[in-house]
Amino acid sequence: MAGMISSRQIQLRSVVILTAVILSVVAAGSIVLYRTTLESRKEQLVELARSQARMMEAVAKFDAFFFSDGTEGASRAATLSQIRESHRKYTGFGETGEIVLAELTEFQEDGIVFLLPTRRNDFRIPEPVPLHSDLAVPMRLALSGKSGVVEALDLSGYTVLAAYEYLPFLEMGLVAKIDKSEIIKPFVRAWIISGLIAALVIVVAALLNAKTVGPLIQRVYDSEERLNLAMATSGVGLWDLNVHTGKTYFSPQYMAMLGYGPEELPHSYETWRNMLHPEDREQSEATFQQFLQRSAETGEQFFDLEFRLRTKEGGVLWILARGGIIERDSNGNPVRLIGTQVNITERKRHELQDAAVQRLRNSIWALKGTEGFTATFTAILEILKDLQIDYNVCGINVLDDLDDPSVIYMRNKPDHMLTEEIRPELPWTQFIVDIWKNQEIAYRPDLSREDPFGESVFFRDGVKPVRCVIDIPFSHGTLALNSTEPNAFADWQIEFLQEMADVLSEGFRRLDDLRALEQSEEFLNSVINNSTALIYSKDLEGRYFLVNDRWAEILGLKMTKEEVIGKTDYDLFLPEIADVLRQNDRAVIDSQTAMSEEEEVEIEGKLHTFISVKFPVLGTDGEPIATCAISTDITAIKEAEQELLEAKEAAELAAHTAEAANRSKSTFLANMSHEIRTPMNAILGFTEILQRLVADVQQKNYLDSIQMSGKSLLTLINDILDLSKVEAGKLELEYRPTDSRSLFQEMETIFSQRVSQKNLDFQIDISSDLPPALVLDETRLRQVLINLIGNAVKFTDQGDIKLAASGVQRGLHRADMSFSVKDTGVGIPPDQQGKVFGAFEQREGQSVNEYGGTGLGLAITKRLVEMMGGEISVESEVGKGSIFHVVLKNVEIAAEDTLTGEDAATLDVDALTFAPATILVADDVAVNRDLVKGYLDGYGLTLIEAENGQEAIEFVHQTPPDLILMDIKMPVLDGYTATRRLKADPAYREIPIVALTASVMRETEEELSQVCDGFLKKPLTQVELVAELTCFLQHSLIGKETDLVEATAPGDSPGVALAEIALEKLPQLIEQLETHRAAWQTVSDTLTINEVEEFAASVQKLGKEFGYTPLSTWGEELQNQVLTFDMAAMEQTLAGFPAHIEELKSKIAS
Repeated sequence: MAGMISSRQIQLRSVVILTAVILSVVAAGSIVLYRTTLESRKEQLVELARSQARMMEAVAKFDAFFFSDGTEGASRAATLSQIRESHRKYTGFGETGEIVLAELTEFQEDGIVFLLPTRRNDFRIPEPVPLHSDLAVPMRLALSGKSGVVEALDLSGYTVLAAYEYLPFLEMGLVAKIDKSEIIKPFVRAWIISGLIAALVIVVAALLNAKTVGPLIQRVYDSEERLNLAMATSGVGLWDLNVHTGKTYFSPQYMAMLGYGPEELPHSYETWRNMLHPEDREQSEATFQQFLQRSAETGEQFFDLEFRLRTKEGGVLWILARGGIIERDSNGNPVRLIGTQVNITERKRHELQDAAVQRLRNSIWALKGTEGFTATFTAILEILKDLQIDYNVCGINVLDDLDDPSVIYMRNKPDHMLTEEIRPELPWTQFIVDIWKNQEIAYRPDLSREDPFGESVFFRDGVKPVRCVIDIPFSHGTLALNSTEPNAFADWQIEFLQEMADVLSEGFRRLDDLRALEQSEEFLNSVINNSTALIYSKDLEGRYFLVNDRWAEILGLKMTKEEVIGKTDYDLFLPEIADVLRQNDRAVIDSQTAMSEEEEVEIEGKLHTFISVKFPVLGTDGEPIATCAISTDITAIKEAEQELLEAKEAAELAAHTAEAANRSKSTFLANMSHEIRTPMNAILGFTEILQRLVADVQQKNYLDSIQMSGKSLLTLINDILDLSKVEAGKLELEYRPTDSRSLFQEMETIFSQRVSQKNLDFQIDISSDLPPALVLDETRLRQVLINLIGNAVKFTDQGDIKLAASGVQRGLHRADMSFSVKDTGVGIPPDQQGKVFGAFEQREGQSVNEYGGTGLGLAITKRLVEMMGGEISVESEVGKGSIFHVVLKNVEIAAEDTLTGEDAATLDVDALTFAPATILVADDVAVNRDLVKGYLDGYGLTLIEAENGQEAIEFVHQTPPDLILMDIKMPVLDGYTATRRLKADPAYREIPIVALTASVMRETEEELSQVCDGFLKKPLTQVELVAELTCFLQHSLIGKETDLVEATAPGDSPGVALAEIALEKLPQLIEQLETHRAAWQTVSDTLTINEVEEFAASVQKLGKEFGYTPLSTWGEELQNQVLTFDMAAMEQTLAGFPAHIEELKSKIAS
């Protein structure tokens, strides 16, 4: 019995000792774990505080930049609003983790104002607290400009672990905190459980015999499970490493974190090494070995290390490992280490995202234009790789024109070279534009289930189809990714892609702003530096601080503009000249008004006179800070005045020399006029630009003074030119608003028969730059065109003739108009080209019998061009042809509504209205379609446009119109073929088709009449077009109490019912024509050019006055024949005059 008692005592003592050992081990391990966990939490708080501080500072700086032209309060309010909204949605970390923001109050001495709630689920902001309160220790440290971590009390009296950061830009403090009790709680629970287990073991050991050891051991195992549970609740994995053997213990939580079961992998150092990310393996091992070496040398106890581990599923986690040495050998070398690992993937991802966004922002803000966008796109691809966002193809779709968008594509696969291409014809272009217009993320997670755009057809990666596509719109396009795997993009990835798209929007909007600014600066610099006037500014002491590029050159100074800066007039000119210039500057400064003065400057030994317009530049206080001036050299005008005076005196003394003197003066003044008007245009144009840019009323008055002075100078120039009109030039030009484009198109009709007879190709090319309405002498310009084109036809036996016209605008109300006539005829030898413009001059060797002519045509043409202020020149090569260039400079631009439209007098188009109808206009020339739209604007008709016959047929199949206007000459499919196909289809043969063309020959008209319902020749007038429509569409007259008039059949209408409209005027018209019989008889017998021209003009005027188009057309045709000296045609046309009178009489009789 005693032996048994002794044995039990020994057994109990052993159990107690074992229990004590276990408790000691548990306590030691818990302490190490607690310390490493505490250090881990500190690290997390510090990183959180820093990242939140960087984010808030970035938001504040962006808002400060955005509100840079507003108040500081607006910027601050916007920043706090975003921070509070983010805080409201913030879920924190752990159960008690919080972010606190505060600043020093201005209303309470030494007080702290909190800007965010300090406890979760409590949206009330605490009252201010004193700066030195024990409850404000972390925030006091933050507001003092420090950063770090501390254990202290918060406002609720809880002991917290707090990281603090100072936000210098906002002058605020930020604290990231967590209750310390939350950190200790798992370990306290573990200690309590361990103590209870130990007590239970001792009690059981005292009461039971050795048979109870097994259950006791089981309870120990249970305690270990509870410890593991405590570790699991804290999200921490445990490891234990023997440095000598490499044997390692990985806790279940450690393995579960990586997706493995507790015993699925060997517990060894090699296992950990194999799980390391290949890019981190070498560095991580080196860092760990360096720690062991330092520990052996210095006794360093703890370490931490960040690295990436691969999970079982192939993913990657960022890990923060912390550990400490718990056993050393006799030499102090580490033997055993124990530590924890924490998953910091989320934190690292946020850090990488923040850095990636900043990198992208830096890249796109460095752009000067979209041509450098390749580098930005490369940055995007590298960011996607760094964040492990897997994709098949990444693309940037940039819209090159937001008003009429087409797409510039950038595409890249992760393993392919970067490519860039413009492919607006690709099938997905339109839905990219639609996504951009909708401005919402378009995510197609699985194209096999839902494919709204049909992408599975044209998106394939080799043989494997694309399954998942996402398009994220930004300001100028979309960011697109696709993958061959369905549901490829996680929510956080989509959110990050949206963030990148926002950065792209920022960059492209900045590019738009830069582009607009650069264009404005370039334009102003171009105006200033290309001006032939002097443009300069001086400070109040007379030092130049701005001159235009040509300043020194015009003044004959051998120095650069940079060398002029800082000098005064006394450094550049003679003292007596500098005195005058300085005196004029002082007068402008003292009076604070603009002044215009004549100033003399010596240039290369000769005095030049300048007209200088000077005005003061005022500061914000209204006081002058500088002078600005524009000076134009008018020496030529002064000399011209003197020469005019001398010429006048010479004319009085010697009449026989007057004509030569006048001719010399005219030539000289014509050249001077061009040279003087050029800088005057710059002066007035520059002033007008400044008037749009300057808002100050006083400065606008100064600019008005400049403009008035400039116009006065222009008036002076005109007066001088009026003194030297050519005495022999009795021909006076009659200027009026002219439809310039129609005038050029008219040439095709005039010469259609002659070029057809010679089987020539006649082309007319009118640039869109040519203003539609110009103030010209229409008759004389038509004469120039007829002469040049007539010559081209005469001397060209095969090939083509081309008339080309264009315009260059010189301000809002002026333009240079140029045109050329090119042929493939016989050509002119170089030594003969100077003679072709002389009166009665012809090319040597020209056969009079073959070509005829008097040699006056080009001489008249040159004189007319010069009278219109233009120039004519010729380029030619024998055997290859000639090209004549005409430039009319500084032509006035007229408003389109000022065009007379006299030919429209036969029909009151304003009194006509149509029933709703749809008209298809098929014409390959956009200007022609625009003309038809302009003519029919206001009639309530719907117009559809087609650029060729094929498009017209397709539109008819889609939406059959009520009428078709069909051009004949079109690419792809001509109008004649398109008309035949439509008329051959029973479904569409009843749609009226009106041929609308200028390229039809006589023999072709018969063919068209068999397939078309109507026919209109270009150029057409509004009345001709509207009258033709009345033949096919229901219409009515406004103000008449009648129902809609049914359209007449094509065969029942002559095109324009002119005779019915003007019936009551016919007797009066016949009477007037009878009075012209005598004149007709005279001109028919004599065929005197001037008399025939006057007779034709008189008859044309009668036709227009009475609204009888055939008569006005007859008169115009006769005038054209006079201009071309076509005597045979004139005689034939005159013979038909009595027939017009008889036709009118027959109309009255019927």
